[in-house]
Amino acid sequence: MKAVFVAVALLAVTPLAGAQTVPAPVSRADVTGTLGWLSENKAELNSDRYGNDWYNQSIYAGAGFGWYWTDHWKTDIEAGISSSAELNIYTSTVIDRRPTTVNSTYEFVTRRLALGQHYQFFRNAWFHPFAGAGLDLTWEQIDQTDDVFAPQPASVRVEHPRRTEFVARAFTTVGFKAYVSPR
Repeated sequence: MKAVFVAVALLAVTPLAGAQTVPAPVSRADVTGTLGWLSENKAELNSDRYGNDWYNQSIYAGAGFGWYWTDHWKTDIEAGISSSAELNIYTSTVIDRRPTTVNSTYEFVTRRLALGQHYQFFRNAWFHPFAGAGLDLTWEQIDQTDDVFAPQPASVRVEHPRRTEFVARAFTTVGFKAYVSPR
């Protein structure tokens, strides 16, 4: 008899549970900030393959905005810029049958825009693992000056025109967020 009563009670509650709407996300928007140290490998600039191929004295700052469509789906956009960084590369070469050293000084400034879509697991839990994918767009401004040191007739300085290189990269991400309060 108890089993029949429980079965009838469950059948009566089931339509009520099915009629419930999905609650609105706990939070709709968030804002993030990034401040860090930027290092970049520039081995493609050094044909001799010796010396320092990295510039690493640049500061990166960025700001991001995220929109939660549901508690699980979030779209992110982040924009950032780096401070100017210099890289010196020395190359030995022969010009007019004379050994010559070329000191190339590169100066870099990087600008970024990243767009991402993330899926956050769990609802309103203090620990949220997430996975996502997106597109990272990078513009790198490059100034180059070459100092050519030759025995004779004289050393020469060559200033190249400023150029900007654009790179688009797809990315994937996994990680977690941890909250210290319900909001």
